[in-house]
Amino acid sequence: MNIYHPILVAVFPILFFYSQNQDELRPGVVGEPLGLAIGIALVVWLAASLVYRSMGKGSLMTTLLLGWFFFYGHVTYVLRDIFIPIGGVVLGPDKILFPTSIGLVVFLGFLISKKAYKPEGVNGWLNWCLAILTIIQLVTILPRERVISQVEKMPDKDRGQATSGPDVYFLVLDAYARGDVLQQIYEYDNSQFLDELKQVGMVVVDDARSNYSQTFFSLAATLNMEHVNNLKEDPGAGVSVPLRMIGENQVARKFKENGYRVINLASGWEVTDNLPVADINYNEAGTFKIFGRSISVNEFLIVFIKTTALSPFVDRVLADQARAKVLYAFAKLEEIPYQRGRKFVIGHFNVPHPPYLFDQNGDPIPNQLLELAGESFSDRANYLKQLEFVSQKTLEVIRAIINNSDQPPIIILQSDHGPASILGHPYKWTRPAVRDGVMERMSILSAYFLPMGVDTSLVPKTPVNTFRFIFNEYFGDKYKMLEETSYFSDYNSIFEFFEVEVFD
Repeated sequence: MNIYHPILVAVFPILFFYSQNQDELRPGVVGEPLGLAIGIALVVWLAASLVYRSMGKGSLMTTLLLGWFFFYGHVTYVLRDIFIPIGGVVLGPDKILFPTSIGLVVFLGFLISKKAYKPEGVNGWLNWCLAILTIIQLVTILPRERVISQVEKMPDKDRGQATSGPDVYFLVLDAYARGDVLQQIYEYDNSQFLDELKQVGMVVVDDARSNYSQTFFSLAATLNMEHVNNLKEDPGAGVSVPLRMIGENQVARKFKENGYRVINLASGWEVTDNLPVADINYNEAGTFKIFGRSISVNEFLIVFIKTTALSPFVDRVLADQARAKVLYAFAKLEEIPYQRGRKFVIGHFNVPHPPYLFDQNGDPIPNQLLELAGESFSDRANYLKQLEFVSQKTLEVIRAIINNSDQPPIIILQSDHGPASILGHPYKWTRPAVRDGVMERMSILSAYFLPMGVDTSLVPKTPVNTFRFIFNEYFGDKYKMLEETSYFSDYNSIFEFFEVEVFD
């Protein structure tokens, strides 16, 4: 029983973190970090038992070390705004808390080493307490993990490779605001970017708006060509149904039926980092190695590591890897047109959404911390810097796709929703929502590059009709256009949808 609570103290913080953030994560993502944590716990326990020449004392020391490691970041986050000026120097909480906490661990480790100390009673108490806490987290998590989806995973139909028809690129810039919103709320003139889109032949939808206020609903609706406001909350499942709808989306399946190869560019967001429906998931950048294993840098990893004792040291490394992932995806887009056969390409870019990784020139923003939730839009200045850089890269990529394609492609450039600087932190949105805040959140960028003289007056204003329009115009389908309705919901009652009017 000596090994039980060291393993539990490694497992519990991961389960706790996952249960608090599971609405944003795909089911099953917790498996790999759990296995790694258990392995680390076993190695540390064996080493500590040899040092103390006692499995009981080794177990207690392992629990102390792992508890400090996994919970240090939570304490730092609470103290993040506390600074103590000493001799004219401002010391942040890490500079004070880190050495102090190490000193405390060393002192307690010394007490454990005393010959008279008997750890059996403490070990037994820890076993029971940690077991109960772990069971509570499992009760929260397992029902969601069991829910596959209301969307059945359909086997791919036999298909040949399409040799005719345009390549189709679906590019999503997360939280990119509409031009008039940038002008009115941010006092930023984005007309140059929009004019340059028009100059390359794109149709810009000036009054475009999102159907939903969150990424998982918005992309689920767009990629399945259906409204999702009829979905009901399952307390055990969270938002796993719309997440699964994205991963196994019907638009990609329809392209497959037409002989297209589906290519996905890893985004850093768990759901679109690796799409099960895709034939190829490009994700070669943004990794690092632990114990010889390549670990992908994604939102789950960034946020979780920030809760551990690695947090004082990893900001720069993780930010660099996150930047590399974005730049890799942009660079890969320029190469894809050279590949043979028809392609449907999905590129969900988690920018200009925070965290803010780039300034307007593409350089790192100095002294930027990776926020725990990555959802704070209050820093409008850095949002605009990142937006300006993303605009420049997007123009470069669109020009390259058009120039490098053997025949004119279809390019769809959209945002899933707008920012939320007025509404504030997601879990602090008020009811009724502020009108200007709803407009900021629901107004989106939307532009189309459409070859072969399509009637541009038919271009949809909301993304739910995007692929209905594309399939009708280019593949001979006869989809009925859905009502271009916008539904707003807040994060406290995510499935409680309110129809809203987004004024043009």
